[in-house]
Amino acid sequence: KAKSAVVNVVDSIIGWFKELPSNIYNIGKDIITGLWDGINSMISWVWDKITGFSAELWMVLRMY
Repeated sequence: KAKSAVVNVVDSIIGWFKELPSNIYNIGKDIITGLWDGINSMISWVWDKITGFSAELWMVLRMY
């Protein structure tokens, strides 16, 4: 039993190291995707603010 427990632990450690490159790749991909989504969200927010301000400015200018 002790021998099989040690073998299982060693196999688990080896498996963890074998999966490490794939896990690091996925973590990096998730970070980049999150950053890209955040940038796109901010671009959309800025665009909404600019168009909202322009519409309000146009309304004010039409009054005069």
